[in-house]
Amino acid sequence: CLGVPLQIIPKEFQNLVFDKASVPDFQRAQPPRKQAMCKHMVDGRGYKGGEASAVKNQILKFLGYKPHLDQAHLYWKNLLKPGDYVIDATCGNGKDSLKLAELVPQGHVYAIDIQEVAIEKAKERIPHSNLSYLHQSHTVLPPGEFKLIVYNLGYLPGGNKELTTMTGTTLESLEKAAQLIVIGGALSVTCYPGHPEGLLEETAVRGWVEGLDSKNWLVFRHFWREKSPSLFYLVKLKN
Repeated sequence: CLGVPLQIIPKEFQNLVFDKASVPDFQRAQPPRKQAMCKHMVDGRGYKGGEASAVKNQILKFLGYKPHLDQAHLYWKNLLKPGDYVIDATCGNGKDSLKLAELVPQGHVYAIDIQEVAIEKAKERIPHSNLSYLHQSHTVLPPGEFKLIVYNLGYLPGGNKELTTMTGTTLESLEKAAQLIVIGGALSVTCYPGHPEGLLEETAVRGWVEGLDSKNWLVFRHFWREKSPSLFYLVKLKN
């Protein structure tokens, strides 16, 4: 995962460059058992083309970085308290809504999706009573103050891939969401640039994020490789 602020990376890894010369430094920074595991990762590789990428990905995995959804869930777990109020702005099949409902048992989750089939699938998945379903566009957000608003963009898994979130409405929704987040709360936005609209959307979301006032927002961006999902996590510092 790239783009994480240096202050949250262990000191011994802050200057680490993932090429052949740096691998021994990485190994020496580990206890003996992990040194052996690191050696196993890189032995016999020529560090060319895809092999260099494979080595880097294995080391990143070894460091504890997880896929995009697991990384987002880790942020949510560290942020949320049992009584918080949150919005899942792209409910889909309900997997994120379920995770959120479990994290705020005394709070409430508003799950939004423009596709009725998505809402119905989510209802089948989630037994929790602390959740309200809203069959509407994510440009229409419920009023109130929220600790977290989540976007998992793209198309409905297992659904019609022609029906995707769109750049214009996503940016409109983000503008509104930024006003609803309490100080100390966050926006979590997962993008999928592997399809044409998703690439446009990710580019636009990145541009929107870069336009935020750094005095008001702490921005984390995670990305793994070209056209793989990316995660923006934005913490509100002040209004």
